[in-house]
Amino acid sequence: MPQDKKYAGEPTRLEIGDGNMVREYVTINTGTVQDVGVTRVGNDNWIMAYTHIAHDCQIGNHTIIANSVQLGGHVHIGDWAILGGLTAVHQFGS
Repeated sequence: MPQDKKYAGEPTRLEIGDGNMVREYVTINTGTVQDVGVTRVGNDNWIMAYTHIAHDCQIGNHTIIANSVQLGGHVHIGDWAILGGLTAVHQFGS
């Protein structure tokens, strides 16, 4: 379920591609109907411990997301991006 106060039980999804490494204590929220209703994580990503990926985020392929990265809602991360530890991206950021 998304962490969004407007969420009222609408059907939403989380799509996770192939070959991803998701480490301990990672949270990934589903999408919301205020966007396309889907949070997507592409293929072959490395998502390290304590990372938070909020509702409606779109993560490309072959990314490295280091420890404790915090992505606000609706964030888009392109293919091959590397986010260092403790990086925070404000909602709607790219």
